[in-house]
Order: sequence, then C-alpha cells, then structure tokens
Amino acid sequence: MSLVSDKRISYAYAWALSAIALAFVLAQFLFLPAVETIDYIALIAEGIVCLFPWAGLFVVEHLHEAPSAYWPLKTALFFLLLSNLADALDEVLFQPDLVRILIEDGLSVLGFALLVYGLMRWVRYNQSILNETHAALRAEALSRERLEASQRRYRTLFQSAASAGVIWGEGFIVTDWNQRAEAIFGWSRQEVLGRSFLDFMIPPAQRQAVTARLQFTGTGDPPIQSINQNLTKDGQLRWCEWFNTALPAMAGTPREFISLANDVTERHELERALRRAKDQAEQATRAKSDFLANMSHEIRTPMSGIIGLTQLALQTELPPPQRDYLEKIDSSAKALQAILNDLLDMSKIEAGKLTLSKGEFDLFELLDRTVGLAEPAARDKQLTLNIERAPGLGQYWHGDGLRIAQVLHNLLHNAIKFTATGAVRIKVSQSRPGRVRFEVLDTGIGLTAEQQLSIFDAFVQADASVARRFGGTGLGLAICKQLVALMDGEIWVESETGKGSRFSFDIALDERPRPVTQTPRAKPWVQLKESLRRLGGRRLLLVEDNAINRDIVLGLLEGTGLEVEVAEDGELAVAKCRDRAYDLVLMDIRMPVMDGYEASRQIRQTAPDLPIIALTAHAFPEDADRARAAGMNAYLTKPIDFEQLCGLLLSTLSPATEQGDGGRELHAPTPG
Repeated sequence: MSLVSDKRISYAYAWALSAIALAFVLAQFLFLPAVETIDYIALIAEGIVCLFPWAGLFVVEHLHEAPSAYWPLKTALFFLLLSNLADALDEVLFQPDLVRILIEDGLSVLGFALLVYGLMRWVRYNQSILNETHAALRAEALSRERLEASQRRYRTLFQSAASAGVIWGEGFIVTDWNQRAEAIFGWSRQEVLGRSFLDFMIPPAQRQAVTARLQFTGTGDPPIQSINQNLTKDGQLRWCEWFNTALPAMAGTPREFISLANDVTERHELERALRRAKDQAEQATRAKSDFLANMSHEIRTPMSGIIGLTQLALQTELPPPQRDYLEKIDSSAKALQAILNDLLDMSKIEAGKLTLSKGEFDLFELLDRTVGLAEPAARDKQLTLNIERAPGLGQYWHGDGLRIAQVLHNLLHNAIKFTATGAVRIKVSQSRPGRVRFEVLDTGIGLTAEQQLSIFDAFVQADASVARRFGGTGLGLAICKQLVALMDGEIWVESETGKGSRFSFDIALDERPRPVTQTPRAKPWVQLKESLRRLGGRRLLLVEDNAINRDIVLGLLEGTGLEVEVAEDGELAVAKCRDRAYDLVLMDIRMPVMDGYEASRQIRQTAPDLPIIALTAHAFPEDADRARAAGMNAYLTKPIDFEQLCGLLLSTLSPATEQGDGGRELHAPTPG
C-alpha cells in the first residue's frame, strides 16, 4: 500500500527497478557469448520490456486517475505485457530453467503485476466515482421528487385558498391566478396569465397610487396591506383588502410577489352605513342640543321676567291676598324652572357633558339645608320629616355636595309627593370606608314589583294615573340614577304597595378630618342691598335688549347707590365703552345688531381690564366656556339670583379690585 500511497517511495522503486533492468541488459551484452544481429535486436526488445515495472508504476500512480479518454493506452500496455507473459510461459515449457526465467523474465512479471494492480485501482476508482454519481443522482431524484411534492402542495394550497391569490412579477405581470380570484373577479386563469393586472383589474384613477404603493426594495420587506377598489370582468367595482408579500427568490431568477385579497365590499358598505348613522345621530344630538339651548333661552327669558318681577313685588308692602298670589306665582315659576333644569340635566347627561365639581363640604349642613327646603311641603301635608345620622358618621367630606343635594332633594320631593300621611325620613351611614349610604324612607303608596323595574328610566312614572294625580315629567329619578353613577355609586328601591318605599343610594366619598369653610346662608334682600351701598358711585353699563329684564336688574340694584346706564344692543355698548369709562359691564349674550360675544371682544381691544359679567338665559357649560373665551370674567344665568349678583359685584368692585386686581377671572355657579 505504501508503494501506492507515497509518491516518493513509488518513484524510488521505479528508478531502482529500472536500474536493475538496465544492468541486466548490459550484463547480457558483456558476459553472454556473441550472437547474431537479430538476437541483439531481440535482446534489446527484451530489455525494453524489462522496463515495464516503471510503466506499471506510472499506471498505478497516474493512469488510474486519468480520464477515460486514455483507455487505448491502458489497453495497449495490458496486451503488451500479456504477450511478454506468454513468452515467459513458453520458455518455462521448453526450457525449464526456473532460475533463468526468474532472472530474465521476473522484472516483466513484476511490471505486469503492477500494471494489473494499477488497472484494478483504476477500476475501483471509477467504480467509486460511479457509486458517488449514482448516489448523487438518487439524491437529486429524491430532491426533485420532494420539490415536485412541495410544488403540488403549494399549488393545492394556492388553488384552494379562501382568499383570491395573484402571483405576479416585474411590471405587475400575472404568473399565477387561483380559483378564488376567478370567482371574485370573473377572469379565468388563462385570460390573465402574462398580462399586467394594472390594465384590467385596477380602475384608471387608482393605477398611479397602486404603482407607488407596491414598491418592494428587497426580500426582507414587510407585507404591504391596503384596501382599494378593483374592477371585475363585468365592470363592477368591489372593495378588497390586499396583503402583498415578496416571495423568496433564487439567485439568477426573476423576483415574484404574491397578493392575497378578501372581498370586503359588504363590510365596507356596512361601515359606511354605520358612519352615516353615526353622523346622523351626532347631527340629531347637535340639533337636540341646539333646540334645547334655544328653548332654554326662549323659556328662561319670560320666566326670568316672571320670577324677577315677582321677587321685586314681594319686596314691597302688599295686602295679604296679593302677597299670597305672588308667592304662589313665584312657587309655580320656580317649579317650571326645576322642570327646565331637569330637561337640561338629562340632555347634558346623554351628551356626556355633565361633569362633577368636587370640593369639601359639611355633610350635616347639607342635610339640614336639604330638609329645610322640603319642610314647607311636608308641613302642608302634616308629615313628620327628620334626619337619622349613624353614630360615628363623619361631618366633613370631599365630593360634589351640590349633586348629592340634588339627588336627595329629588328623592325627598318624591317621598313627600306620594305620601299622604305618616313620615318621611333620611338615614345616612357609612357603608364601608370611603363610601356613604343615603336612604329616604316614606309611608306612601309604594310600588309594585313591575314598577320597580322601570322606575329609574327616563320619562317613566308608576302609571298614567300617577301623572294625572301628582304631575311631574318622570325625569327626576332617571337623573338621580345618572348622577349617582357619575359619583361611582348605585341607586335602588325597596317597596311594597300600600306600605311605602325605601330609596337608597351608595356613593364614593372621601372623609376629611378637618372642618371646611362653611357656606354662608342666604341673606335677606335688605342685608344684600345694604352691603352694595358701599359701592355707591360706581358706574355700571347694563347691556340688555329685553325691556322686562332691564327693569328687573334696575329694580334689583335700585337704592344701592350704583349708577347704571343702559345699552339695548352690543353695538351701542361698544360705542358707550369707547366714549365713557365704566367700572363694570353686565352683558347679555343674545341680542340684535351685535351679540354679547362680539361686543365683549371689541370692548377688550380698548379696555382690557374692564370687568364684564355675562347675563344670559343659556345654561350649558360650553356657553360659559365660550363667554370666557370672548373675554368675559364671569357667567351668571337667568333668572338672576340676587345673592350671586351681589357677590360678583362686591368681589369685582371691592377696594382690592381698584388697586389692580380688576383683570382676574371670576367664577359664578350656574343652576342645574
């Protein structure tokens, strides 16, 4: 094996054997007796044949690795050595001198053996090549079979996909088209292969946009998603959602892309219908809000006159019958105002515009004040009205005290209204840390189980006879439910027909350990006017187009020492403020010629620090925001609350204001 594996040893053996063969030939020339010339030629040929060991080694080392084109040479050498071996055998038969045979023909036999060994190696080498080639062919066949199976699976998946599938190459040329695409777009596979889908499937107006959208820069590009219209064979337009992806490509092959589409025409139309319905609902909501705002203004304007003039009349000396009439007129007007506030509250709740105004409040004082407001009605029906506070109940809390009082007032009003005899009670306790429970119990007519299921719905009353007997809009409890929900609470009722009702609500409140600033109780008109007299000599401009409202404000401020001038519209107000200096402007909002917003903006250009207070029948929060955006300092709704008006005048025109605080923003509470 070393003779074959080590080239240096192999060549050394070859040169050694060649040297021995040459020595053998020279020995024959020198020591053998002289022979005929023909024998010399044979002797030389025999010596040359003795050089076959070198030839055998050459075959072993080189020709077995040579290409098959050398086979004639290998065959010639084989037959030449075979002939030499025959001569040697012939001599053995006729001259049985084995020593001479070994001496003269041994090298030839060795060369033949080496040649045979080389040929065997050549055969084995070619056999290994054939085996490797056969294995490679089998692997290639298996790989081709797997590739064909993979292609068949891909074709099956592609053709049976639930989405329309399009495979395309450069220039948007279609190279494949599945059955779902045929069903959606109408073209068969044969009709679209080799065509650009831009030409037959994309509307002309969208082709440029689609071309710009479907730009892939590399195989790692993320899928491109889009929703656009596509043409069908019969000319229809279908909305389709597309997912476009670049397919992996081998080197030297053109890039391809796959686009999968789902027909979303019905979904798109449904979304459009929903958007239209949403727009219509929003328009209806805006129309309702505008209607309520206008109705609020139109109702509040005459109601302001009724309440204002009634209050002015009640401040005069009147015979008892006339005072009784006026007090009833005032009570009726305030009832009408409460109904209007309920409508506005419900509208704001439905529009999601009602927000809580949290602050610290005295719960005990709130309960006393709420019961105090209900006492006259309870007294008229000879009902007992009391408060039961649980032991250990905190006095000071943080929350929206105004809304809590509103809920309690509604529940108390209902309890008194539906109770003929007996008592109405308020029970207050802390249900758990951070939550307070209010209960209003009565001995009235009660509710059936069916009535309890819908009592908190808007515009719902127990039955038609209740509406006829007791009146009301059916909004009070619905508003209570919404307000309690805003305060992170719940409200419910427990009742039995003929045995009274228990209305309960539980809300989240934060207890405060320290006393809060007490809300001052309402002052009599005499005291309010007396406090305004220290502002005597201040010049006010009242901008109001309604004569009755002008008379009410002038009557409220009569005897205070304030100098009040009047302008009937915004344009006159701007002119007066340009000609004279005023300490404060009371500005109506809705007026002819120029409204209060524009008038305030123009006044601000020449008098940036002049206090302007809006007096308006508009009662929505956005109206207050708009008033402040126009440059007004405060906002007061009609009917005008004289105590609030006095508070604003005192805070604005106080000596501190004269020293440079006149430009601060003022706030006034709005009803409802």
